[in-house]
Amino acid sequence: PWCSSLPSSTDCPPRDYSRMSCLAAVTAAMTAAAGAQTRPNFIFVLADDWGLGDTGAYKTLLSRGIDAPATPMLDKMASEGTIFSDFHTLGAECSPSRASWMSGRSPSDKAVRINLVIGDHKTNVQKGCADYLNTSTPTVFSVFKAGGYAVGHYGKWHLGDSAANASAGRAAAPAPDAYGIDSDGYRCYVCNAPDDAHSYDLSDMWFPSNSSEMIVDDGLAFIQAAQEKGTPFYLNLWFHISHAPLLPTQDQLERFAHDVYGVTDPVTLCVGPNPKPHLGGYTTCSQLVYRASQYEADRQIGRLLDFLRADSVLDHNTLVIFSGDNGVEDPHLYMHSVGDPGPFRGRKRSLYDGGTHMALLARWPGTVPQGVVSSAQIMSADWLPTAAAFAGLTVPHDPAGSQPAPFGEDRRADFAPKTAPRPAPRTLPIMFDYRADGYGYCWNQAPRLAIISSDYKFLMNLDPSGEVSRMELYNRSAHAFEGNNLVETVPRSVVDGFVGTLKAWASTTDPILPNTMGATSKHLGCDAYTGPTTGAASAASGLGVDKAATPDWQYRL
Repeated sequence: PWCSSLPSSTDCPPRDYSRMSCLAAVTAAMTAAAGAQTRPNFIFVLADDWGLGDTGAYKTLLSRGIDAPATPMLDKMASEGTIFSDFHTLGAECSPSRASWMSGRSPSDKAVRINLVIGDHKTNVQKGCADYLNTSTPTVFSVFKAGGYAVGHYGKWHLGDSAANASAGRAAAPAPDAYGIDSDGYRCYVCNAPDDAHSYDLSDMWFPSNSSEMIVDDGLAFIQAAQEKGTPFYLNLWFHISHAPLLPTQDQLERFAHDVYGVTDPVTLCVGPNPKPHLGGYTTCSQLVYRASQYEADRQIGRLLDFLRADSVLDHNTLVIFSGDNGVEDPHLYMHSVGDPGPFRGRKRSLYDGGTHMALLARWPGTVPQGVVSSAQIMSADWLPTAAAFAGLTVPHDPAGSQPAPFGEDRRADFAPKTAPRPAPRTLPIMFDYRADGYGYCWNQAPRLAIISSDYKFLMNLDPSGEVSRMELYNRSAHAFEGNNLVETVPRSVVDGFVGTLKAWASTTDPILPNTMGATSKHLGCDAYTGPTTGAASAASGLGVDKAATPDWQYRL
């Protein structure tokens, strides 16, 4: 990779930006020549372990000093589009969230079976998960490919990368192009790529530093190629930031300190005595590492948006959304994970809102309302039916067979009121299923199942025998933080209604197999704020990760 072994980009020879600098001009010319291409384009920017409070446009109460988010480009995007204040991802960690976004289904759906983060086959069996997303399950990729779109994906994959085992008759997880992504339209990691040209190098210690720029560069080249062909495009840009490991270069640290705080020495922003030396040989602190990494990702997102703005035709024909896959990582697993879950209880691997209530920004000049905060209730599984409807495409399913209608719904009217009838109430409530015990503070460890209505959020445990326990009910309109359990104070009929709905839905999901993590997890949690009982090493072991066998294990957590 380009000069990537060096700790500071100031030590690198100048990178050739000539191609990128003329992309806008070339694209404008190609767009004018094509003329007839009017179907909308789609760009989905997904951040990793990026809490709701990590985006400045949401202005949480925790935004103070160096802990404040520094995302001016995302904030500008928000001002040019719509901020959704009630968006939820169905996965409390990486793989299930991504599977939900792409399939329009619950991660526990029988056609998905990725209810926890997946890895090698042994780990997946332990968790009761599939090795990879079933290629016969309709996805955003397959639907848009069938509709004549150029389909691209750059960045993290994590929908299956297990190896083949010939003696067991087990095939390797498919490469991304098996799902409908163009064979020359992807580059990924935590995936089974066929060659180096289709993969990012995780052995490069500076990949985290340079990943945002690499992913945007690849995305811009893909857009250019689609525009040259006069083809509408669907593009995923799935960032590494803010996942572990985080390793901003000295140049990135100094740019963050100068641009955001007007200081030349980044270390002066660190609070407390004796910040620890960083890997690059310079001194820093966790807050600085985290915020500087996000600032670099934000800067690259701004470069993407500036490219669109430079071509009015392209800009007004492209829907861009930004979100996160799940809540912020627990700092007990990775010291630099000091992200902000917003005003919510919980973090990654929790069904409390801190683990699933995420940022969602949408920008589409002339179509998505500008400068609006929407309280529409949206979930990750809505993306496939909504994007397909915008493009005039149909999501195939067999109501009587193995592919029933997706869990998600067409919510075009929530994104663009002028393009669809007035939003209807949800046909099905938003429901969650997380089949593992959490990590870190027990206060953040939620029950297994959850359901959201307009006013309430209800959580409960349901074991494989059908026994219900640990019921919790919170008034969402009164308190953002889930700390005042109302189960004993509301009419029993309210609780029974939620229990019945969750039990009925759970009976349609992929069964929990004996001796898997779903069968053995206790989901006990606690009602008091107490310290964690396990450290990073034992927590990693609990995830079923063999660090010696998988040197890139930290990218998977």
